[in-house]
Amino acid sequence: MTNKGSVLASSKDYELLVREIYQQMLDQDQAQNVIVQHNVQKQGRATSHQIDVYWEFCLGGVTHKVAIQAKRWKNPIRKGDVLTFKGVLEDLPGTIGIMITSSRYQKGAVDVAKASGIMICNLQENLGSPVCAYPGATLTFRMKGFLTAPDGSFLGALADVAQNIPTVSDLSLKADSSWHQANDPLPEPMTLVNLPQPVQFFDQDGKELITLTRILGGFYEEMHREGQMSARKTHRFEYPTFVKLVDPPFTIKEESLSATVVFTRKTTEIVFKAPNVAVFILKNLNSGAEHHVVTRIPTQ
Repeated sequence: MTNKGSVLASSKDYELLVREIYQQMLDQDQAQNVIVQHNVQKQGRATSHQIDVYWEFCLGGVTHKVAIQAKRWKNPIRKGDVLTFKGVLEDLPGTIGIMITSSRYQKGAVDVAKASGIMICNLQENLGSPVCAYPGATLTFRMKGFLTAPDGSFLGALADVAQNIPTVSDLSLKADSSWHQANDPLPEPMTLVNLPQPVQFFDQDGKELITLTRILGGFYEEMHREGQMSARKTHRFEYPTFVKLVDPPFTIKEESLSATVVFTRKTTEIVFKAPNVAVFILKNLNSGAEHHVVTRIPTQ
């Protein structure tokens, strides 16, 4: 995996994970007695082929065969990689092909896959936090149930988390025009796009006083206390406070900062994982569909 902190140690782990994901997906789709295999040899018309993940089943007298190439590559998937897999599929008539990687696909690879009917997917470990926390935030949890593996072992608990998500707009800074007239005239035009990120505010000696993130956090706290879902908030700087522009390089003395904050109620489904459990996202790049799976970390 390309994400820092990945639980997957080898290419074999990656292939086993893909096998587990598709086994779960087929079980959820109520496919009967379908076994997803790992590292199998399939005889084609001309030669034998090693397949990372494979399954087949018969439905309505028609045999469905799926071959997956699951590679934990660091470099982008190239056109030649897809053409090689295309050749394997052509030697295995009636087999659907899926390519899965933690890397990305070059444009030529995407074009060949689409023209050949090969499904391309990206698989990444979900390392991000499902909910955001900020000063004054209130989270409401509703437990939905428990997640178990096919053998009945505990994988985690599922819950809905309701929270108010803030959106900030119309952010504006009011400069101390009197100070600048007497000391350093303001440049024209002057816009917030010239501010460095993250936005920091300094005293006259260049020492950091506060950040934009902390100011907005104060707005959120006030609005929660007052039960407001939308408001125009203003922070007035108590001490001489300056902000530094990047282009052109210039320091501006500020009087206040104002912003419009609107909260939107949102409910997010999250997983409280058991030890040695990971959450992965399998994204179909052809359709954009995503499948989330909770599974034990593959072992040798």
